[in-house]
Formats: sequence, C-alpha cells, structure tokens
Amino acid sequence: MRTYRVSCEKLASTLPDARPRWTVAAGIEELRDAFAARGLTREELEGPRFQRIRRVRALQDEGRLDERLRWREPVPARA
Repeated sequence: MRTYRVSCEKLASTLPDARPRWTVAAGIEELRDAFAARGLTREELEGPRFQRIRRVRALQDEGRLDERLRWREPVPARA
C-alpha cells in the first residue's frame, strides 16, 4: 500500500504528444512471466525477502544494518 499520490501533469505538459506504449496489464504479464521463468513461488514472493520493511527489520535484527540503514562492516555478500 502506498501513502502518496503521483501526478503526471509535468510529463503531459512537457511532452503533450507522448503516449505510453506500455500498459499496467503488460507490466503485470511481464512480471508474472519473469517470476515463472525463474521458479519464484508465491510463498517466496510474499516472504520477508521481497517485502522491504520486513527485510530491513530482519537485517537490523541480524546486526547487518545499523540504525541509519547502512551496512555494518564487513559488507555482507549478496545471496
């Protein structure tokens, strides 16, 4: 859930003839296909790794991020 609104007024006034070539539906399909191609399951997607706030809290609880959200030394290897 987002707590902000986005306005595209500047884009429309700057580039009045611009028309999007991509739709929300096309983006959803692209994500679905990419997740399926990599074997990502719904359970993994809904888990803490892919939910930013939960992931940040988990990294802080593990002592890998400090209170300013900076990596503690040594920088951990990516999984």
